[in-house]
Amino acid sequence: MNNEIKKSVIAKAVGAAAVFCAVVLLFSVFTDKIKSSSGNGEEYLQSSASEGERQNFLLLGTDRASGLTDVIMLVSVDTGERRVSVIQIPRDTYARFSDGSHRKLNSAVSALSADGLCRFLSESMCIGIEGYCSIDLDAFSEIVDAVGGVEIDLPFDMEYSDPAQNLSIMLKAGRQTLDGETAEQFVRYRSGYVRGDLGRMDAQKLFVSAFVKKVSEEMTPASMIKLVMAMLDDVNTNIGITKMTSLVSLFFEVGQEDITMLTLPGADIRSEASGAWYYVISESSSVEALREYAGADITAEDFDKNKVFLNSSDESFSEIYNSYIEFIPSKASDINEGGIEIRKR
Repeated sequence: MNNEIKKSVIAKAVGAAAVFCAVVLLFSVFTDKIKSSSGNGEEYLQSSASEGERQNFLLLGTDRASGLTDVIMLVSVDTGERRVSVIQIPRDTYARFSDGSHRKLNSAVSALSADGLCRFLSESMCIGIEGYCSIDLDAFSEIVDAVGGVEIDLPFDMEYSDPAQNLSIMLKAGRQTLDGETAEQFVRYRSGYVRGDLGRMDAQKLFVSAFVKKVSEEMTPASMIKLVMAMLDDVNTNIGITKMTSLVSLFFEVGQEDITMLTLPGADIRSEASGAWYYVISESSSVEALREYAGADITAEDFDKNKVFLNSSDESFSEIYNSYIEFIPSKASDINEGGIEIRKR
């Protein structure tokens, strides 16, 4: 990977970080080279289920250039039922995580640290989080090339150019095998989706599912160890090695049909005061999603007691927050078989 491409990845590693998060989730348990920043036993860690049943982890993908956390995923591992759920939390989610003026969740790590974000989400959502894995990506293209590329069915032609980012995207619709360079273009593309960043999150589901399929069908634990060891310089975690290694057998028992992905339910809205776009979560829908897919034993009364996800001064925010918004979970196997609807603007 030459320096020019590497700088481009670092400058805007938004979508690529999501895929790297999935790689770390599934395979980082095979090595002891991960840097452990604080071990287990953080004060905020509340088990959402007894040991051996349900464990939740926060996976973060950070843009080096801006310091913003562009990928936030709550990964719930049900060791009893041999299932994994990946709940995407949009980066523009409205949240009062500090006394400052910033209200988008993607700046929370800068203000609170990764530990602080875990504590904030654990307390406000009333859900146990066992630890975090934070990633500053600079090797996405190499990862894709290392596994021999990823076959994917692109929903439509994707064209975009931004010289300031050294970014040029020219992809044609249809089934094809993406190499590292073209895969990077796909996961970074977002300008042409009807649903904007939510469309890109759906595209990330599409790519992650295809990546998992490729790796599970064509790689062995031994070959995956070598790949993961080459990627760990930019991984920081407080998840202990003992806990990681205890999940090794589970990840090779989990099938594509047992991996579910969904976006925390809510809707986009523009602030009347600032004109900025935010993602506002639905209280009742989020409670339902967290109960079903993260094992959270919560009610609407438990969730968000301090209303940190609500801007009550804006009527449009309140309308979304207080409304039930349907959400559609997707299994990796179904996405690989039938794709996922992603509409072009």
